[in-house]
Amino acid sequence: MKNADGRHFLLGKESDKFIGLPVPKSDYIIGTNSAKAVMKRLKLTYPVVLKLISQQAIHKSDVGGVKIVNNDSELEKAINDLQKTIKKIKDGKLLLQEFIKGHELIVGIKHDATFGPIIAFGIGGKYVEILKDIVFRACPIDPKEAEDMIEQLKFKAIIEGARGGIKANKKLLANALVNVSKLAVSKKITELDVNPLIVTEKNIYAVDVRLAFL
Repeated sequence: MKNADGRHFLLGKESDKFIGLPVPKSDYIIGTNSAKAVMKRLKLTYPVVLKLISQQAIHKSDVGGVKIVNNDSELEKAINDLQKTIKKIKDGKLLLQEFIKGHELIVGIKHDATFGPIIAFGIGGKYVEILKDIVFRACPIDPKEAEDMIEQLKFKAIIEGARGGIKANKKLLANALVNVSKLAVSKKITELDVNPLIVTEKNIYAVDVRLAFL
């Protein structure tokens, strides 16, 4: 099914295999019992994340499509709420995902009529619209350009561990930016958004991915 503007995105687990980055443990569920079974099989403990995967809700936050749950009662309520949303928009399924804590960044690809694929990188998560701290480069980029993108962030102190925070692994981050930029060229991606891309001191994860091809 296409979304309201006629585009079709790869979402959820369908998009994970194309991104070439580590992703959190996850699987689709249909209800509370299957959610608990998935948690047991994947060896997950609370908190976990529930997500609505739908072509009609590309921006999940617009419909309350992402919920962090901390116990069994919250899990049951979140599933019921998201199932109601699925009935309302007439499309969707539920994904249970491992909760990853770290710096929330964003990386994306857009196609420019003049320059071709452009990679965008910046502070992501809930701060993306507030801080508007985004850096752009033409694809593909090399490691030096990736490092420069990181250094160009106005709020780079956040990922450098300001005020006792964790220090993001810049080497892993730069490698991820290079790989995404190459992906944009080799796979003919028209649009890609990874938000958040979560980075810790030792790991990096593409937590939420959507992409479309030429």
